[in-house]
Amino acid sequence: LRSCRHPLNTRPAHDRQRPRDLGGKVGPRFGGVRFLVDFDEGDAVVTRSFELRKMSEPCAGSMWMINDLGWDEITEFPVLGDTEVWNFVNRSGTVHPMHLHLEMFQILDRQPFDVVGGEIVPVGPRVPPAANEAGWKDTVAVQPFEIVRVIVRFEDYAGLYPYHCHILEHEDHEMMRQFETRPRAIFADGFETGGTCEWSATVGGPGC
Repeated sequence: LRSCRHPLNTRPAHDRQRPRDLGGKVGPRFGGVRFLVDFDEGDAVVTRSFELRKMSEPCAGSMWMINDLGWDEITEFPVLGDTEVWNFVNRSGTVHPMHLHLEMFQILDRQPFDVVGGEIVPVGPRVPPAANEAGWKDTVAVQPFEIVRVIVRFEDYAGLYPYHCHILEHEDHEMMRQFETRPRAIFADGFETGGTCEWSATVGGPGC
């Protein structure tokens, strides 16, 4: 800061940039503050679930995966401008810190569950996040046999982005997948097909 024309704490008042309201994410020129804007769960147009568990693998014996799918198997196509709820369901005895690229999210709640006859059965109430988890997040720790719900709004860029467990050994398996954000004008409104894309009824379908 010594070499700056106006160090951070001495810039004249007229030169101080006020925070801009761009979805609650852009702050002052210095500091990178992200102001919290609570998302309304009622605005979510899609709810997706991601099961985290270890699957059998013929070479290594086992492999960590998300929804039993690999990196190249893309099934999530969020539309820019939409809000979604993502459920991370940990069907293992190991904690998984789940990390989302592109957008930051907010934690809705946590809920324990049992597996009965192969089915997930919640066994407790949904618990709101603790104070230290009440802000913007890009990673959330999903405890063993726990469902963590997060809410995210996709609004920045179209393209392919990863989401994964932040344990290196797990993401080096197949616990790292991709989602593809798409602009509404081209894909969600049926531009390419000449019709209306029923994206709300076909989550993960082509162009949705």
